[in-house]
Amino acid sequence: ALKSASAPQREAAVRALAAAKAPAPGPLAALLASREGAPLEEDILEALRAAGDAATTPQILKTLVLTKDEDGQIRLLRALGAMPDPRAAQSLCTLAIYGARYPIRLEAARSLSRIELPAIQEALCKLVVAGDSLQRARAAEALAMFGRPSAVPSLIEALNLRIQERGGFLRPMPSQGFQIPGGSIGEGGISDSDALAMAGLHQ
Repeated sequence: ALKSASAPQREAAVRALAAAKAPAPGPLAALLASREGAPLEEDILEALRAAGDAATTPQILKTLVLTKDEDGQIRLLRALGAMPDPRAAQSLCTLAIYGARYPIRLEAARSLSRIELPAIQEALCKLVVAGDSLQRARAAEALAMFGRPSAVPSLIEALNLRIQERGGFLRPMPSQGFQIPGGSIGEGGISDSDALAMAGLHQ
């Protein structure tokens, strides 16, 4: 029914899955990535959350890696942000920092900010002062989406680092835990497909 050519039938199938809390993350993620699934985004997200299945996040990630349409990718990123799963958070971190396209990085950061996991902000706070210049800028972009006062000291630290690079002063900042995939981004960044593949590894 999820693959039906009839929009009402697709909508009914999604709502039935949500009501039954039936795990069907693969077909739901595929529908969400498609143009036909766009009008049903909220219902699909509800169905994915209701299922609460351990395979939900990996299936969303798998579909994300295979999806070429940017709008579909953005809907899948929002789905990851609805999953209270460290694997989803790790993947969104990867895309927020390494994604080559701004709309993908922006939505990854927005979705990341919806996941209540303190280690996420700690990781970005570390990267905003410890990464290369492009990583620091992108980590700062992501932190801005959180809108939390606790991120301000790290952002100030990043400004101090920028000042130091120009001959100013930098106060030391204690290191913090949690990992974001390492490696310099470099001048040209990395391709969208490579960034999505990196995200897909966190399943």
